[in-house]
Amino acid sequence: MKTITLLIWILSVTLLNTACSQHANEEAIRLQLIEQQRQAQLALLAEQERTAQQQRIEQRQQQATAHAQWHILNRDNPAMHIPFEQQIPNLTASKTYFFTFDLFAERYQYAEQQQPFTLVGLRTISNNPHYRQLIPDESARFQTTGRIPSVLEFVLQQETIRNRLQQTIPKPEGKRWVAVTDNIKQQSSLQTSHQDWHWDQGPFVDLIWHTSPENAHQRISDRQLQAHIGFRFCSLSSCRIDTQYQDHPTLAVRADVISVLIVHPPTGDILAEFIRADL
Repeated sequence: MKTITLLIWILSVTLLNTACSQHANEEAIRLQLIEQQRQAQLALLAEQERTAQQQRIEQRQQQATAHAQWHILNRDNPAMHIPFEQQIPNLTASKTYFFTFDLFAERYQYAEQQQPFTLVGLRTISNNPHYRQLIPDESARFQTTGRIPSVLEFVLQQETIRNRLQQTIPKPEGKRWVAVTDNIKQQSSLQTSHQDWHWDQGPFVDLIWHTSPENAHQRISDRQLQAHIGFRFCSLSSCRIDTQYQDHPTLAVRADVISVLIVHPPTGDILAEFIRADL
């Protein structure tokens, strides 16, 4: 009798263990299917984002190229160019505004086989507390390092006067309106397929072109190289500050770089393109 009872107990335990094991296996399979579905969803979202980024890059590239070509065709016709101050009343955050900056060629570096440039009209500002609120949160490295990332500033409009030589100079204590943008020399979001051009993060040079001295001379001898930069401005109601610069009352607004084209207007050649994929 004891033997039969023992056998029944063993059989019951075996069946219970089998049922528990089967349930555990089913639960493991269910969790595995859920994880596979999650991974598939993430892969789909990543693919959709890559497609959207590529579309943004192509659209911005076409827009920047079209503007550069238009600017080249009309560069000798001032009537075709609307001064930026006339566009201020209609300034919108969704529109890209293009500005042209001259590229100043520094002395060719024979040892490195490269031609350095500086952008004329863009001022680098480091660790300036007045521009803290204009820096996007994702770039606010000062939260951990105690330093504010360097930014670039360029003048949109300022009050001027004529001196005795009839030269246009800033009016003493005159008002300035400037744009402040992240330092494009430190932006990894600007994509390019021109590997012979790159941004230099040093304080004295902005752009580096890896090329032969003969090719560099051919392009810089007429001093016509330009950078056509497309900006999008933040809403004036939320991204503006009032500050001072050398006794000049200054209104600063934030702008984001969308595209950079290196252009040689006499020939119409576009030597390099940098396009932002996000935003």
